[in-house]
Amino acid sequence: MRDDFEISTNNAILRETCPACGEPHKDAGCPYWIFWRGTKRAICQNCLEEHAPDMLEDVSIRNTDFFLEEGFKGGRERGKTQAERKLEKIRHYLNRDPVEFYQFDGFADAKADGLIEPDRDGDWLCWGQTVELMHGATVRMLVVPGTPNADVLRLIDKIKEIVAREGFIDLTEDDAPF
Repeated sequence: MRDDFEISTNNAILRETCPACGEPHKDAGCPYWIFWRGTKRAICQNCLEEHAPDMLEDVSIRNTDFFLEEGFKGGRERGKTQAERKLEKIRHYLNRDPVEFYQFDGFADAKADGLIEPDRDGDWLCWGQTVELMHGATVRMLVVPGTPNADVLRLIDKIKEIVAREGFIDLTEDDAPF
């Protein structure tokens, strides 16, 4: 079965069904995860631990390398290396308790790939519950620098429509739809 798996880039974490065992999960990591070869169908953590633990280790290393290289470039402005900035962040978050959040991800100019189908504007949104070590704001919005204002405002309007239409469910429910 391991030969049916491959590591690939990943930009969304959704509740989905594992193609190996058929169980629902939300285990995929970003920016890399392990998928059924040739698809964007994420393999669950349990199947990977059983059939491909070495691939789990490889994807963890890739994700760590990505964040060392790309994720903390802002630390250079203060004279810190990327590794120093990452260690600073890790130490900061070690003492925090996990907090449940709803996360909404909006992609402008998304390309259909068999897994996602952009809307008439070329946008794709996904949302679900997540656990983070962030504290502070009741609502937080992150925007990639350089994103056109029109894209930001259009995606915010779509997120507002989703919240107005669907509301929120109790995050402690095990049978949450996402």
